Amino acid sequence: MRAERVHSFLEPSGRPSLAPVIFVKLLLVGHVKSITSGRKLLELTSLHLGSRIFMGYELHPT
Repeated sequence: MRAERVHSFLEPSGRPSLAPVIFVKLLLVGHVKSITSGRKLLELTSLHLGSRIFMGYELHPT
């Protein structure tokens, strides 16, 4: 029931949003690494295996 209420506020188009837990982990990594740019933070996460493991993403490409 909660998921149905949340989906009613989401836009049907555009990029999919990040899960709240992943977003908080990204903010934590950015704070620890002193990264203020969102683009640089996403680039760091996509390049470094330690960040990917911390985020909970799998290591093999899909």
